[in-house]
Amino acid sequence: MKQSEIAQLIRDQIVSSSLAPGARLPTRLELEQRFGSSSVTIQRALDQLSAEGFVEAHGRRGTFVSDAPPHLHRYGLVFASRPAAGGAWNRWWQTLVHVAQDLQTRSGKQMKLFYDVDPRLSGSAEYQALEEAVTSQTVAGLIFACHPYIFVNTPVLDFPGVPRMAFTGEPFRSDMAAFQFNNQAYQDKAFDYFLRRGRKRLAVLGQPMSDRLDLAWTVAAQKRGLETRPAWTLAVPLNDAHWAQNVVMLLMSLPPSERPDALLIKDDNLTEQALYGLRDSGVRVGEDLDVIAHANFPVQAPLLLPAKRLGWDSREILRLGMAYIDAHRRKESAPDRYLLDAWFEEELAEPLFTSPPWPAVRVHA
Repeated sequence: MKQSEIAQLIRDQIVSSSLAPGARLPTRLELEQRFGSSSVTIQRALDQLSAEGFVEAHGRRGTFVSDAPPHLHRYGLVFASRPAAGGAWNRWWQTLVHVAQDLQTRSGKQMKLFYDVDPRLSGSAEYQALEEAVTSQTVAGLIFACHPYIFVNTPVLDFPGVPRMAFTGEPFRSDMAAFQFNNQAYQDKAFDYFLRRGRKRLAVLGQPMSDRLDLAWTVAAQKRGLETRPAWTLAVPLNDAHWAQNVVMLLMSLPPSERPDALLIKDDNLTEQALYGLRDSGVRVGEDLDVIAHANFPVQAPLLLPAKRLGWDSREILRLGMAYIDAHRRKESAPDRYLLDAWFEEELAEPLFTSPPWPAVRVHA
């Protein structure tokens, strides 16, 4: 038999728990006889399994299944882009990377990060690495930070036995769990804060979105007694984020009676630029205007002005993802939807990271 075939048969025994973590493998001579292969072929198969993390050699004691084999202890986190890829990369993804690395350091959890994994790109080495990790079961499961539609009809989604989760709003397929952000709770918290502060006129700054989503925010705010206007609904694309500074300055150049007294920054990629715009406009945050800035916790970037942070905790997200994968591997039932609540920073039980994992933003002088 070939090396790859032997490695696959032994791997299947480990994944199926026929060989449990810590179990001793048959001797090399026994494996040679079982598979009718040379000692060199057997050794290469074992070397392959060792490189993948399934087995460990202990000298004369023999070869043993790893105490933490990858199909039970390594979690894959999938991104459609990669850091420093311009507008395609964002701070939420960078926060997930930062949290994954911190979890691995603090807990020993193995986190495998996959970047630029588009199967539509011919010969993509990044995609091939992801597909190989799935088919060789060197990951316990996958958490998709991007929408998984690009993997339809590929082994990344179709290979059996690998639990998967994705940020899809609604479940994408019956065998995949979905993270859903509790946007209703986010809206309610933001509106409640502004109303407690006595604010009545709301402006919203974010990335371009559909007219339907813009209308939903407008209607929800108006139902709570907050005035909105088309001129107060602002959008700046991620790859042109520095223009948020000028946009906010223009907004605040309106006469006091015509400008908002509350600003919700719905994307943390725009926060610093928007706050520079407020500073340069001369508006007094906390007096003339209150600001809520979206946050992807636990990262805490310094704020130029006293804005209130509201957002999601990426530690909670990854822990839920890993718990779902663990339950699936133990053949236990687990929810197929996870509703993620929004938090103000003072509501978080764990401390924040004070060193943001991204470079300083570009702003106008």
